Amino acid sequence: MKKMMVMCLAALMSLGGLTACGNAEQTEVKDSLAQAPTEESEEQKSESEETALQSSEESDTAEPEKERTFPEPVYGDTCIRLSWGEDKEIIVRLIDNDATADLVSKLPVSLPFEDYRGFQRDAILDLDPGSSPSQCDVFTGDFAYYDPWSHLTFFCEDFGYSRDLTPLGTIESGLEYLEGIDDGSDVLIEVVEQEG
Repeated sequence: MKKMMVMCLAALMSLGGLTACGNAEQTEVKDSLAQAPTEESEEQKSESEETALQSSEESDTAEPEKERTFPEPVYGDTCIRLSWGEDKEIIVRLIDNDATADLVSKLPVSLPFEDYRGFQRDAILDLDPGSSPSQCDVFTGDFAYYDPWSHLTFFCEDFGYSRDLTPLGTIESGLEYLEGIDDGSDVLIEVVEQEG
């Protein structure tokens, strides 16, 4: 019986030694595995950043930003006034281009404006855009000409980039009246006389 106990004890001790060796080897393996994911994590992090950057660039092209695609237009000294009702008035500073020159040559004129899709106010007036740009960025308060339909168009909200729009100007005062311009009344459009 003593022999048997000694043998069991010896077997347990040898197992304990193997386990200790195994633990040392496992510890080394665990350490090397722990370092490998860190290196992969840095690679993955770099790939994640590249993917995020690509996604950001793709989302920029998917939805127009509120930044201008084209340079800021060059505004001239000419302003026009839109007036209707008893005291409603909008003043627009015009851009220097062929389309605004043609518009000014046709003023004064009275036109009815209509709501188009809730964010535009349009009136029909045929203009010759000449060499004016036929695409632009439009934002709240911008005034443009849509050549295919001969529409003078005011924008009640940001719209971004659009083709077939010739920039005409932007509202300097009276923006708060813009949404009410579609009440069916004729709107008088005239050149504002320059003082001095």
